[in-house]
Amino acid sequence: MTEVKTKKVELEVGKESEEVAVAVAELIKDIREGKDVATITAENLPNVMRAVEGYDQIDDEMKHRTRNATAAYSGYLMTEALIPVES
Repeated sequence: MTEVKTKKVELEVGKESEEVAVAVAELIKDIREGKDVATITAENLPNVMRAVEGYDQIDDEMKHRTRNATAAYSGYLMTEALIPVES
């Protein structure tokens, strides 16, 4: 495999959408790691609750200029959780 050049960038994303994406990604990671339900709940429930609190603002965030970056970042988090790349 050839070396891939990378560049760090900073993104501005919707806060509520990011919280939902992070909560779902963490749940996926824990499930893939085979953690038991009690551990998954204890470790993730606070984040899921926080994400759900602002869920009603996601529609407005998807109309905001940051929607493409938000969607790309959310997709990145899901892909990393489902198909992690080894360093």
